[in-house]
Parts: sequence; structure tokens; C-alpha cells
Amino acid sequence: MKKVGGFVGGTVVSYAVWILVEKLGGSFFTAFIISTLASGFGIYYGVKIAKRYD
Repeated sequence: MKKVGGFVGGTVVSYAVWILVEKLGGSFFTAFIISTLASGFGIYYGVKIAKRYD
């Protein structure tokens, strides 16, 4: 369950941040870098939440 939580958390956060950066006028490269960093936070908190319900 932890792996699924990490995958879902990373994917959702990364996508949301990518869209947000593009809406704010960021370039493709900026959106890529920031969403990659944000996916790490999404993975961390996704696993943390999955552990709580496991």
C-alpha cells in the first residue's frame, strides 16, 4: 500500500505543480524542474498517509 500511496502522491502533486507553474507563465524547463522537486514531497507525504491507513 505504501508504494501505491507514494506513486499516487507523487503523480498528483507533480501534475498539479506543473499546471500551476505553466499558468503563472513559467517555461517548460522551469515547470519540469519544479514539478520534479514537488514530486518528491508528494511521494513522501503519500507514503506517510498510506502508512497511517495500512
